[in-house]
Amino acid sequence: MLADQLPGFAAKALAMGKASALKALRRDVTSIKRAKAELRSLLESDHLARWADECLVRDEQIEYSRVGKVEGDLFDGWLLQHYRQWVAEHQNFKP
Repeated sequence: MLADQLPGFAAKALAMGKASALKALRRDVTSIKRAKAELRSLLESDHLARWADECLVRDEQIEYSRVGKVEGDLFDGWLLQHYRQWVAEHQNFKP
């Protein structure tokens, strides 16, 4: 029974060094299938992640991106206004 194993498990966890504990808690992303499944799950469940995946492109020449304010101008290059417009056009809720 699992309950019988808990004291030994707890003792082993408490005896671990920091490096071993971090290694044990680290996600295993060596599997391409697992990484793709996690990405697919993220893109299906997170509107911001889906927008970023579809609309943003990394440019090494740009040090930072301007996020903006809710009342900002869509045509002034602010990311928030582009995200809000995308949500209004592609998702089933008001941003």
